[in-house]
Order: sequence, then C-alpha cells, then structure tokens
Amino acid sequence: MLRHHHPHSHRTQGVTQPRTQGHKRTLPAIFGSNGRLEERFWRMLDESDPRDTVYVYRAEGGRAVPPYLFRSHLFADLIEHLRTRYGSGEYALYIRRGDKMRLAGRIAIEAPRNTLSGGR
Repeated sequence: MLRHHHPHSHRTQGVTQPRTQGHKRTLPAIFGSNGRLEERFWRMLDESDPRDTVYVYRAEGGRAVPPYLFRSHLFADLIEHLRTRYGSGEYALYIRRGDKMRLAGRIAIEAPRNTLSGGR
C-alpha cells in the first residue's frame, strides 16, 4: 500500500504532526562580529534592488520568531523604518532574490534618542 507523504509534516511514532514553523538556526549578527556581512548588508541597502525582498521577524535568542512582521522590497531606510514602526529590539532579516537567499542575519535597534531633553 502506498502512502502519500505531505511535504509539510513529519511522522513521529506513527502519528503525522505538522512541522513547527520556527527557524531553528541561530543567525549571525550583521553588525560587529562579521565585517563582510555588514559590508554586504550596507551595499544591498544602498542598491535597493527591486528584485530583492526582505522578510523581517522579531528575534529571540538569535533566532527568528514567526510570523514575520512584514515583507517588502528592500529599501535604503529599512533600519529607520523598523525603529519608528516597530520600536527597539532584535530583528531577524532574510533577504531573498527569487528563491535564492542573499543574506540572513540579525540586527539590534536601539530606541531613538530624545534630543529635546539633551539626551545623548
């Protein structure tokens, strides 16, 4: 007897269960620890190629937490957009061109500084 295997499930002790949607791989930090990754990221932001799509997730423990916050064409003001729209925190970024992953990493964004009160 042939059994149909559903690609989005796996068998555990004879019971079919849906796969978890979490990303299991710890993502590298884009800033600081890997100069080449940071350089590629800035170059991609500067180019803002409309063929590139960025998927942005919240990150915890260096991993993406589904579901993604938004998906968009890559644009130069991405970091400022994240800061103003979603606030400070750690984000996981996946930049794809079609089915090719061009960059995967995480960034930490600080809250905007209050310049009116003389904050630094």
